[in-house]
Formats: sequence, structure tokens, C-alpha cells
Amino acid sequence: MKKQEIYYCPICGYELPDYFGSGELCPCCFREAGYDDEIYYSELETKDLLNQNIYKKLDISEVIKVIPDYERKKNLEEDVPEKMIWAYLRAVWIKGGSFYIRDEIHKNEKNYKKCEPDWTKEKAYRQLKRIGVDAREFIKSIWGKESELYKEAVEILK
Repeated sequence: MKKQEIYYCPICGYELPDYFGSGELCPCCFREAGYDDEIYYSELETKDLLNQNIYKKLDISEVIKVIPDYERKKNLEEDVPEKMIWAYLRAVWIKGGSFYIRDEIHKNEKNYKKCEPDWTKEKAYRQLKRIGVDAREFIKSIWGKESELYKEAVEILK
């Protein structure tokens, strides 16, 4: 019997039924492979990556912590490396509340319980472990250990 492969979203760690390849959409962070993760440096501030009302834009100091060469390359039509853009999208997702988004219909906060009834930030932060990301360390690397986001993550993941 062949062992079934398990696939995870490289942004939020959600278990997917198939590889996160071009056109695949994560039902959790609602990011599309081959669209949201293929961005030129010059598009980073203009491409509509924040189309759902729960995503929060990163300020320039946050962007630089995730994409260190952004200031130097921001005018180039050169792809942001995949792992960096995934980290950027992960930071946007976390800053926005780490919600399970599912789709456009369910982007209203009062509908989250209907999409994934047992969804919590703890579940969101724990699923990041599946892709080798410690939520506390990731948050601390961007917002610092004095930030409310970091303190909350430490409390949640006790």
C-alpha cells in the first residue's frame, strides 16, 4: 500500500488535499499559488494582496524584516524569492488576526465560526509548526518581544 503524501500550505501550514501548485487555493489563508506568491519587488506595494478586509498591510519596517533586500530592489521587475514572499504573506495573515478565511463569501468576521467552528488562534499558530515555523519566533522576529502580538502568542502557546 502506497503511503499518501500530506501537503501543507507554505504560508499558514494548513493541511491541503493536494500540492500547493499553480492555481491551488488554501482554504485557510485564502492565498493562491502562482498568483499571490509570484510577485516582483516592484509590485509588492501595488499588487492587490490585501483584497480581503481582514488582511493588514505591513509597514515598511515590517516588510524589511521579512524581505531584507526590499529597499534596494523595490523598483526592480525581479521575482521576490518564494520563501520570502511566503513569509511576507504569513506576516500579513498573522497581523490580520490569523483567521480561517475560506473564501470571499466568508470574509466577514461573524461568519468565521460557520466556516471552521473550532478555529482559534492557537490552532492557527500550532499549524505553523507543520511547515517548520514557530509562531512565537516568527512574530518576535518582525514585531519584537515587547509587542502585543508576541505576548499573546506566548500566552496562547504555553
